[in-house]
Amino acid sequence: MKPYFNYTLVVMLSVLATFFCSDASAHPGYRGEPRVEIKAGISGYPIISAIASDGFLAKTYEEVVGPMGGDILKRLYSDYEGDLYSAGNLYLGAGYRLTKWFTLSGYLMYNQMWRNTFNGADGSRKGTQWSHIVALSPEAKFTFMNKRYVQLYGSVAFSLAFYKEEDSSFLDYSALPHIQTVPFGISTGRRFFGFTEFGLGTEFIGFRAGLGVRF
Repeated sequence: MKPYFNYTLVVMLSVLATFFCSDASAHPGYRGEPRVEIKAGISGYPIISAIASDGFLAKTYEEVVGPMGGDILKRLYSDYEGDLYSAGNLYLGAGYRLTKWFTLSGYLMYNQMWRNTFNGADGSRKGTQWSHIVALSPEAKFTFMNKRYVQLYGSVAFSLAFYKEEDSSFLDYSALPHIQTVPFGISTGRRFFGFTEFGLGTEFIGFRAGLGVRF
């Protein structure tokens, strides 16, 4: 009876060991590989703000001072707007590696833009126009190359972006579809890493860069 019990015990332990070893090799966190990443960054000009704010970013001469055939004094002394400033698209994201090549992520994007308005008669500042946009987006990330200290990847994200425009005389809200693709991204480092991404979408066209941590 005892040899039979020992044999059964050895078989059960072997099966369990095989199960756990195969599960570990298939799981992205085996051998101490990190599965969770948190990263923050900034990208350039917010394309979606231009889409959301047809008046805030791109008023024509006629919209500002009236038609060309209007009163010339009105055109000369109409209020005008100063330079447009932007904080850039601020980005905070988190992801979990489901497989060695696929990460399910989500991120929060926020941008603020502003410019002053001036009195056309004496040039004094009348006020400030503000534009805010925020999006909370799910993101699918696909890793093409996964080395110990270098990753090459691409991603796609989609959601609704919420837009707010205001100054002293009006307040406006809107929501727009938001889609952002990253055809190519690179991260360097292991636990602590830096990343640079080339993106095409409503959030930005160009580059996004930042820092992150994995655990």
